[in-house]
Amino acid sequence: MQIAKDFIRLSKMKFSSNVIEKCLDSKSSNQKEAHIEKIFKGTFPQDDQQIVAKFANNYQLQKSLKTRVDFIVQELIYNQFGNYVIQRALNVIKDDLLKKEILYTIKSLSPSLVQVKHG
Repeated sequence: MQIAKDFIRLSKMKFSSNVIEKCLDSKSSNQKEAHIEKIFKGTFPQDDQQIVAKFANNYQLQKSLKTRVDFIVQELIYNQFGNYVIQRALNVIKDDLLKKEILYTIKSLSPSLVQVKHG
């Protein structure tokens, strides 16, 4: 899936974030749920370029679920388009551990989210 290797950047742009949201909402959602979970878990063969760049010197951090979720959520939650992608992803993710990790990260950011008009 081509979106996976540029998920963060595409989620922050107006029109491409709409495409990602539509993909998450599509009728064949079983497959889409697996894709969004793979993006958060880092199990696609080609990982998101921003994650690879951020953790280039530490492959273990790049593959750590908590580290990945923290990074992805922090990158998207403060963005006016990315926060909608996070909300939509939470609606389709079936993995309880992954969903809890995303929600925990959001909760830890909630004091600073109050100051963001689109948060």
